[in-house]
Amino acid sequence: MKKIMVFLIVAIWAFLGIGYIRDGKKVDENRIVEAFSKAAFSNEESTINVNGEYAGDYLSTEGAKALLAKIAKELGIDDNYEITQQREEQKGEVVLFKQAKRAQTTLKFFTYESDSQNHEIGVKQYVTVELKLLDTADCALAYKNKLEDIIKNNQVNGEITVSMRGKYPEELNLEERNIIADDLLKKLDTDIKTEQRSDDMYVIYGYSKYINEYKKVGNQKINVSLAMNYNEEEEATYIYLSTPLINEDY
Repeated sequence: MKKIMVFLIVAIWAFLGIGYIRDGKKVDENRIVEAFSKAAFSNEESTINVNGEYAGDYLSTEGAKALLAKIAKELGIDDNYEITQQREEQKGEVVLFKQAKRAQTTLKFFTYESDSQNHEIGVKQYVTVELKLLDTADCALAYKNKLEDIIKNNQVNGEITVSMRGKYPEELNLEERNIIADDLLKKLDTDIKTEQRSDDMYVIYGYSKYINEYKKVGNQKINVSLAMNYNEEEEATYIYLSTPLINEDY
């Protein structure tokens, strides 16, 4: 339900004219890692996502496999990965998966076909990357910067999202959540643009000059997303800090 509510907010923003923009000036992106690492909770997981369109010539299934293997190698993965493929009507998918001790890598290549009015087949191809790193917040931005070069060199036009998930070993009331959130956002010098702070939904969006990518929402810049939720089974509160927007379940 929480993710659905966030999607509604993002959908409204999209209606207002949301666009992905890179600032000309790069300041100090390490602030987001420093802010998260110094907080009073354990860093459980960092996730780097890429979602982009492949801008090169059409790739067959074997070509898609070769591209994913190339990207994997550039990430430092040479072997011992799984690669699978499937086809459903006008959709093809190739997946490369690697499970390591403290990292999980999933690369996907999608092919979508559509019939046009003149009976020609239109084709769009996309690449997604998901890197999950355990207890390694300090590596997240290094991998993000590496991925920026990799996708550019492999003709993928896409957006990169960095998300960090922390865990606090007890339930936090609203006042306690506010203290943690305000401390994190202060460390990033975040100008809050929109927020919903309640027990049912806790999500904040803002802009920090220390992060050089942002989403344009109307006339506002957004590049910091913070959310919290309580897991009753684990009796723990999870904290999510992402740039520019949260891109995972919480």
